[in-house]
Amino acid sequence: MGHSCLWIFLLFLSLSHQAVTEQAEACWTAEPADLVFLVDESWGVGQTSFSRVKDFISAIIHSFQDSVVGSEGIRFGVTVYGDIPRSIWLGLQSW
Repeated sequence: MGHSCLWIFLLFLSLSHQAVTEQAEACWTAEPADLVFLVDESWGVGQTSFSRVKDFISAIIHSFQDSVVGSEGIRFGVTVYGDIPRSIWLGLQSW
């Protein structure tokens, strides 16, 4: 169990520090799913890296532009952790 968590963390860490270099390809055959992004916003990440992570997440979400988004299709979520706990409301009308 511990090794699995370590590998997942290392994978996320390596992906979170890579710049999005290619245009996201639109997803045309999406099935209903919940996608949750885990984002580190602690001071150790830095403003530049945090901005790149936000750009990456934005590119992923925009790739679903022609899919059904919401309760009948793809639902997105963001979980943020860092030095100071806080809630982020996405302004969604339903869950």
